[in-house]
Amino acid sequence: MTIPDNFLIFAYPDDILKGTIVNAGGRVIYTLTTEEHIIRSDITTITRPDGSTVALIQWGSAIGRSAQVVLTDTTVPVKEYLVEGKADSLGGQDSEMFKDQEGNAYYWKDCECYEGTKKTVIAHYKPPDKMKGARLWVDPNHCSPGVLEPIIITALLMKKKKKKKPSPSPAR
Repeated sequence: MTIPDNFLIFAYPDDILKGTIVNAGGRVIYTLTTEEHIIRSDITTITRPDGSTVALIQWGSAIGRSAQVVLTDTTVPVKEYLVEGKADSLGGQDSEMFKDQEGNAYYWKDCECYEGTKKTVIAHYKPPDKMKGARLWVDPNHCSPGVLEPIIITALLMKKKKKKKPSPSPAR
């Protein structure tokens, strides 16, 4: 896929689970910290520059605790926050579906995020490689916190699942 020129780029210059997410101008827009535990669940916290928390991701543990996303007003099991697609679901088989804060449906298929039934690509995630850290390109019409934050959360969940192979590098 060729990424449209108007898409905004967000970079993860550090480790994707420990570091910052910066915009094209280099300004930090989110900070990611991960507490690692041997027995208990590892926890990744996503915070805004003002210090407010976007979400905590509890990754599950060796003693059977399920992974969950902790938002400001609710806690959701990961399997309900990012739902695996089936043949008859929105993105079809091999997709992962989620909703933004207003209930609009989206889905990831490989490293591309699509807007619901419009099937329009609104984001593209590029995993880190030897040259650069991870990158996320997002359609500027989908960069409000209510949409961008679920995109970032689900991109982290997709990365951690490691069940999808990265797609070929997009032309840019």
